[in-house]
Amino acid sequence: MFREVTLRNFRTHRKTSITLHPITLLVGNNNSGKSNILQGIRHLSHLVWRAAPIRRKTDHPRIRAGEDFFIPRYRLARDEEPLAWSVKWEGSGVEVKYDLELIQTRPSKDFISCRERIEVRRGSEKAVRFESGFDEESNRLQLRTLIDQSDRFPQIFRKTCRDFFNLLTAFVYHFQPSYLKNSGDGDSRITPYDKDARVAIPSEIGYEGGNFQRLIYYAREREERVFSRFVALVRRFNEDFHGVRLNPRGFPIWEFDLGSTRTDRLVEEFSPDLLSDGFLKAAAIALIVSLDRPPSIIMLEEIENGINPGNIREIMYWLRQAASTQRVHGSSQFILTSHSPSVLREFSKYLESVYTLRLEKSTHQSDVRNLNTSLETLIGIGVIDGNVTEDEQGNRIVEVPPYQLTDLWYSGTIG
Repeated sequence: MFREVTLRNFRTHRKTSITLHPITLLVGNNNSGKSNILQGIRHLSHLVWRAAPIRRKTDHPRIRAGEDFFIPRYRLARDEEPLAWSVKWEGSGVEVKYDLELIQTRPSKDFISCRERIEVRRGSEKAVRFESGFDEESNRLQLRTLIDQSDRFPQIFRKTCRDFFNLLTAFVYHFQPSYLKNSGDGDSRITPYDKDARVAIPSEIGYEGGNFQRLIYYAREREERVFSRFVALVRRFNEDFHGVRLNPRGFPIWEFDLGSTRTDRLVEEFSPDLLSDGFLKAAAIALIVSLDRPPSIIMLEEIENGINPGNIREIMYWLRQAASTQRVHGSSQFILTSHSPSVLREFSKYLESVYTLRLEKSTHQSDVRNLNTSLETLIGIGVIDGNVTEDEQGNRIVEVPPYQLTDLWYSGTIG
């Protein structure tokens, strides 16, 4: 499980550290930096993905000055300050800490130095460390390959590092109805994937969900367990939902049992453009959480958009189930952004998992604070009702009534 992530000089985040939970919620005004945290984690995941030996055809991947460094870098950072990430992960008694720094060390703006460091600690044993790019300047991501090729470390160390890098997969989704209703071609017909293709649904679906209709058909034909779980979840959301199929002309058809009295038709059929925006967004989330091989970190932007507040609890139930269910590569962790008190109310007993953000206008930096810590102060001075307890690790946990969170939201104290 990933425990902590730190961003340095990424967009509006000068230095931001957040503790990751099974489900972490980010709330704040528009342009406060919520999406920047998600994009920062995704950016790191993509860099690690590019460095995988299986994808490296000739040489270690080079850091691209523009899109990898200058574009996402905090605009007021000094030249000697790096764009950097730090990630902590633990599992099966092993702790891993990975640091990546990108820094301009030469006058030429085409050369960006890359520094990587990984530390692995098993129980109370001394940590084992491996570095790349510190002693000798390099603009390439090469740590993963160097570890695999090194004989200095035991096999268990190399395996732990491989597992960590393989698990560091993160995807951001901001599902949009116009994309979710798209069938792929201009005439709205489905273009099926090759019958022998193995489709990676998390990456193929797209940030806005543009390939959703094709992937539903793919799951129906090729991923029976995934499709069965998907149908079960969507039926919890809308009990009239029956299934999805293609008609003879290749158009996607969504079927609902609406209690029709017509004898020639057991279900009513609808094309995607006739379905509600909220239903399709819920269906897209259902597909992601139904996967056999879900990403380790799934980031969802504004899950409440288009969804009735009364159905938010059902969506949160799906996410909590997915976060506690072991699949092929373990369970997933979720990071959500929201502008809705209906979502925040679902965290009334998990306030340590909530972070509030605001943007400092003078420095254009995001100020990130844990809601659990902030509300403990308000409880202490009697501003709000609530209880403060300690968990088994000695962490102080705040619990407040859901209505209190709603009042704080609408008063502008949080959100």
